Amino acid sequence: MAEGIELSIVIPNFNSGILLDHTLKSIFSKETSLLFEVLIMDNLSRDNPLVYINKYPKDAINFFSSEDSGIYDAMNKGIGLASGTWLMFLGAGDKLLLDQINIAVQSENSEFDLVYGNVIVSKSNKLYDGSFNLMKLLYKNISHQAIIYKSSVFNKIGMYDLHYKIWADYLMNLEIFFNKKMNKKYLELVFCTFQGEGISDQKKDFRFSNRKKYIYLKLLMKYLSWSNFCVVCVYFFNLFITKLKSAK
Repeated sequence: MAEGIELSIVIPNFNSGILLDHTLKSIFSKETSLLFEVLIMDNLSRDNPLVYINKYPKDAINFFSSEDSGIYDAMNKGIGLASGTWLMFLGAGDKLLLDQINIAVQSENSEFDLVYGNVIVSKSNKLYDGSFNLMKLLYKNISHQAIIYKSSVFNKIGMYDLHYKIWADYLMNLEIFFNKKMNKKYLELVFCTFQGEGISDQKKDFRFSNRKKYIYLKLLMKYLSWSNFCVVCVYFFNLFITKLKSAK
């Protein structure tokens, strides 16, 4: 493990072309005191990503190219190779605001397992999406570009579940928010701008959607507490009322 790395930035990549360059440019465009590394987890791209990668400091970028079974497989491999105290995940085309990330990883946040902020969806220029609690998370996910995870989280919780091809990060965040031992902190910062219309916007994770009720109940039983019980009960009550109204 490299000494002193504060942040590992993991970027899954597959034939992303110039979009990868846009992301790397946002990372390296400004000087920073933050000690970071970039891990590009490439799925045997045929568009020669090294054309873009070689434009940037070689000592800060680690390029790995091997076949993977999807985004979360690449992210899991990145977790295993990362040296940083903190980890975050970007997609090719995302533009990182590294100065805001630098604030987020300062030592006063060392007690937290997850620190998150906001993102700006560049197509609509809208901010997404403020502070979350468990109830809010049951209805929608935190953008993965808005989160930095303490590397120890993945030792405690485990890796991304590859059964869920599109919303495995949603399941990870639910597990963290159900778990009262996990310390979470929201910062009124913008971590990233991204285009939207990524795979999670274009496609639905039907396995996750079809199992959502089961997932919530399973997590409730795993992390049983009075507050979790109340939140899940309210969720199912609201779901019942919504179905009654739609049936009329």
